[in-house]
Amino acid sequence: MSEKTKYKILMVEDDEAQSLMYQIEFKNFGIDLAIVNDGEVAYDEIVRQKPDLVLLDMLIGKVSGLDVLNKIKADAATKNIKVVIISNYNKKELNAECKKAGAIDYWVKSDYVPKQIVEKVQAILK
Repeated sequence: MSEKTKYKILMVEDDEAQSLMYQIEFKNFGIDLAIVNDGEVAYDEIVRQKPDLVLLDMLIGKVSGLDVLNKIKADAATKNIKVVIISNYNKKELNAECKKAGAIDYWVKSDYVPKQIVEKVQAILK
C-alpha cells in the first residue's frame, strides 16, 4: 500500500483490549484504524465515516454482527462497502450465512496474529 493511498478502515469490536491491540498493530503498518465499541451505533458510524472496509465482530453488545451486516448490505448508500467478519466463532454455518449476506470473508481471530490480519486487510484493499 503506497503512503499516498489512505484507506478508511473501521473495526466494530466491543472488547476494548482487542480493539487497542488491533489499533496498535495497524498503526505499526502506518494505517489508521477507527474503532466502534457498540453494535447499536455501528451502522450510524459506518454511514458517517464511509469506510473502505469494515472489520465486524459477531458479538458486539445487544446487536449481532450479522444484523449490522444485513443493514449495511440492504442500504444503497452502504451496500458496496467491503465487510470482513472477524470473530471468535468458528462455525461453518455462520461463516456461510455471513458470506451469503455479503461479507467478503470470515476470519476466526484465533487463527491469526494481529500482524496477519493487517496483511490480509492490505491484500484486500490493493
